[in-house]
Amino acid sequence: MLCRLIYRKVFAVVKVKRKNGEITRLIHAEYLPAYYYIPKEILDKCGFEINQIPRVPREIATSRQTIKLIESDLFWQVISDAYAYMVWPFMMPKVKREIYSGNEPSWVAAHSASVWIEELTDIGFLPKPFDFWSNLPDEHFGYVSLEEVSDNLAVIVPKVMEKYNLQAIFDIANKYRCFEDFDFRQSRQKTDFFRKWYHTRWKYKQISYEAYLCNLREDKENYWDLADFNAEYENKLLAKIKVDEFKKTLTAPDLKILEYRMNGLIYEDIAKRLGYANHSNISKRMKKLQGLWEVFEGKYDI
Repeated sequence: MLCRLIYRKVFAVVKVKRKNGEITRLIHAEYLPAYYYIPKEILDKCGFEINQIPRVPREIATSRQTIKLIESDLFWQVISDAYAYMVWPFMMPKVKREIYSGNEPSWVAAHSASVWIEELTDIGFLPKPFDFWSNLPDEHFGYVSLEEVSDNLAVIVPKVMEKYNLQAIFDIANKYRCFEDFDFRQSRQKTDFFRKWYHTRWKYKQISYEAYLCNLREDKENYWDLADFNAEYENKLLAKIKVDEFKKTLTAPDLKILEYRMNGLIYEDIAKRLGYANHSNISKRMKKLQGLWEVFEGKYDI
């Protein structure tokens, strides 16, 4: 025998004697019963190599090639993907599994094959690894039908979801979606997420925050933005006793703008009276007057 069994409580740890005489554990051996539970329709989609595992379990003990295959990442990947494929319709019946990435909670749960296999084992649909390997069957293992597997999972999946409170996790994930949840492929759910994130279905035209402030300055009488203390400076100009002295330092155009502003005219009206195309030039001149006033007050160095 190439394989020999070492019994440890509940599990059967299978060890393999290598070509060099070294004895090591047979990786993934506990998942062999779970492999035999995968329907043929699904295994046929997994490639030629994985289907070379003998359907007579005892033949595995004498086949180095089969042992190497069971120890491979391919074997575990097939187990993980196959069980995710089988349980998904009972976890997320209205959603296609392919739309999500490996970071999405329901995708992670579906691919947690050991959880589903443990439940199948506890209920008795799968033999315990210890019992399986301690009495390795000589007979040929036929395929379990997809209908039978589906009937069993229809009972098991809700129990596991309730046991680990998975539905609450899925609901939270669905409520607070992020970009990392989705696969690279297009889907209705992904499109809906992008539309909500970017508000592309709002009846109002989407603009940047900077554009919003610019429009606000043009549409409203009172000019303001986050880094602008225009109103504060203008109040100072109107309140200071030295206004008359300050006027003497201004050029004729600037003096005219200041006087109009002191009389309560808005920028648009000032621009019309002075022949400017729009009020932005008036705004710039007022900012210049603010700087001149600061210098005049002696609060800042020239």
